[in-house]
Amino acid sequence: MEHQEIRYCSHFLERKGRFCKMKALPGLLVCGEHCPLEVEECNKGKRIQCPLDGSHTCFAKKLESHLKKCNARKKELPVYYSTNVNSGHASQPVEKVKLFVISFSF
Repeated sequence: MEHQEIRYCSHFLERKGRFCKMKALPGLLVCGEHCPLEVEECNKGKRIQCPLDGSHTCFAKKLESHLKKCNARKKELPVYYSTNVNSGHASQPVEKVKLFVISFSF
């Protein structure tokens, strides 16, 4: 049994200062995420940019399921959430209360 060397993506991530840690596709130097969008044969179908967030791609045939779980989608807020409840905005007048310093000794 021959040991097959695992090759990793050769795409350099400038922001992180390192190479991508995903496995390269068979016969290529890059992973599916860094494979050029116009190259269809580099993976199991055509990849397109995510319509919610252009910083990543997804398979065209799995777009519908991707949109349901993509982290860039708008999420419903819980019923108990109130916008700007603790922000200090002047949406409601704030009653100012004078505080007095009481001197005391030890």
